[in-house]
Amino acid sequence: METGNTHYQTQRYQKAVKCYQEASNNSMNATYELNNNTAEFIGHCMSSLKKHEKALHIYEAVLERRSNETSDPRTDRTLALSHENAGICLHRLERFEEAMTKFEIAKDICNEIDDPLAASTANWLGACFRKLKKYEHALKNFKEAIEKRQQKTDSMLASFDKNAGICLYKLERFEEAMTKFEITKYIYNEIGDSLAASTVYYRFLNM
Repeated sequence: METGNTHYQTQRYQKAVKCYQEASNNSMNATYELNNNTAEFIGHCMSSLKKHEKALHIYEAVLERRSNETSDPRTDRTLALSHENAGICLHRLERFEEAMTKFEIAKDICNEIDDPLAASTANWLGACFRKLKKYEHALKNFKEAIEKRQQKTDSMLASFDKNAGICLYKLERFEEAMTKFEITKYIYNEIGDSLAASTVYYRFLNM
């Protein structure tokens, strides 16, 4: 697993997949969850290689196993992760309605256990609504993501604010949009990403 993780972190995804597969085949005494985690890492590699159908197949298989194994599906964080992973693949395959179902389930689980992953699922829900040009619904979810991430100043929070700004721009609420883009710039500068900060408005003007 560790060698596979090293390959994954250095974006050598094909080698990572081989290592994960070997680890899974050699781990006769591995727990169900270890096998699920290994399969998920293979899914991550496939997704990174833009093989989203293959990744989705893997994520859905893990989701089915976890659904059968869990003692309480309402509070199982691993289930939330599985739903989010499948939802991301569905989003990338432009199957937005199906993706939204996955993200809603993931968000409900995370809200039930007060897990910070809820910010990510809310952001992905917003991304689906934005693709469907339902900007009010998208904005609501982006604002929820911002609220749940407010305690951290990082690139994730900056991306949430930028997403909200884009929706406000689409809704022709330009002053509010500018405020969000200024917040995005401020966060990027705070975390030392001056390049991202300098291109906020460029990206916005070229949407």
